[in-house]
Amino acid sequence: MNYQAYDIGNHFSEFAGVDSVDYSFYPNKELQWKWLRIYLQTYHQTENISDDMIEELYIQVNQFALAAHLLWGIWALIQAEHSRINFDFIQ
Repeated sequence: MNYQAYDIGNHFSEFAGVDSVDYSFYPNKELQWKWLRIYLQTYHQTENISDDMIEELYIQVNQFALAAHLLWGIWALIQAEHSRINFDFIQ
C-alpha cells in the first residue's frame, strides 16, 4: 500500500469540506500537479522532478482518494451504530 498517495488523496478530498461537502472545491488537475511537484521536490530534495514522476503520483493519489472515501464511509456507519457522540454520522 502506498500510504503517501493515500494521505495526499485524503488531503485533497478534504478540500471539498466535511460538514457541508462541495466537490467543486476538490482540486483540479492543474492545482494537483502544482501541489505534487512542490511535494516531490521537497520529498526528494531536488528541483529535478519529471512529469512522469508527477503523473505516477497523480494517478495513485486519485485512486487512493476513492479508498479514503470508502474508509470514511465505513467509519461513519460504525460510528452511527456505536458512538455516544450526539452527531448524525449518516447524513
